[in-house]
Amino acid sequence: METENNQMMTEVDPAVEDTAESTLAENQEATSMDESAGKTKKGKIKVTGNDVKKFLKLFIVLNMLSFIRAFSMHVFIIPNGFAPGGISGIASILYNAILPSNPELAQTVFNPALVSWVLNIPLFIASFFILDKKFCIHTVITVGLLSLWMWVLEIVECPQFKSSGPESAYNLLAAAAGGVCTGISLGFLLKHNSSMGGTDIIGKLIYKKNPVADVQWLIIGCDTVIVAASGILGLIAIKDGQHIEEIIDLVSRLIEKGYAYEVDGDVYFSTLKFKEYGKLSKQPLD
Repeated sequence: METENNQMMTEVDPAVEDTAESTLAENQEATSMDESAGKTKKGKIKVTGNDVKKFLKLFIVLNMLSFIRAFSMHVFIIPNGFAPGGISGIASILYNAILPSNPELAQTVFNPALVSWVLNIPLFIASFFILDKKFCIHTVITVGLLSLWMWVLEIVECPQFKSSGPESAYNLLAAAAGGVCTGISLGFLLKHNSSMGGTDIIGKLIYKKNPVADVQWLIIGCDTVIVAASGILGLIAIKDGQHIEEIIDLVSRLIEKGYAYEVDGDVYFSTLKFKEYGKLSKQPLD
């Protein structure tokens, strides 16, 4: 009996072995198909209607916040020579420094909308490869919309809130309004994983490489330098032009009373109106 059982087991074993091998082969084939299907799914980007809705909502939010920032820049900050810090502050400084000597160059090459975009390009590239790519894309969209809105506000000649002088109380009002608009827009942008570029990206890059660093103090330091530079330029402008309005008013009155006349944009004093002119030098008026 034992011999017969051994013979039966010997006869059954090859069948069982073949079945096990076929089952294992089928399982391996199914696993490979699942893996290839998984790779195909991972390789393709499937965009659903819900994704489109989320992007449109995000775009609308970024567009609104960019408009608020552009409005504050155009109406309150740039006309009064303020520098809010960051890349936009540098753009404002360059614009106001060039404007008195060459208005055409300031409006074209050193236009704040163009300068803000150009100076941010290297930071965009660095953030794309080092930081979160979504943050980079959101920031690029935001800065692009900011530059677009600043250009649009300039084209439509949106009214600007400009104080009469550095000692005017309206300066404080303009600074407060510009600061509030800037703070609100920046806060909500950071909440939506975006920024205005500039020192915000620099801070994130530093934190990525050195999480222990006090990034907030580095950002404050950079912004402080920019604001200080703006203040120095403002003091220089005040010193050079603090009596300009009085001089213009005096010259205008001289022209009205006939004591001066204008030729090709220049104003000359009428010596014939002053009988004793030339007495000190003993030179005849003829």
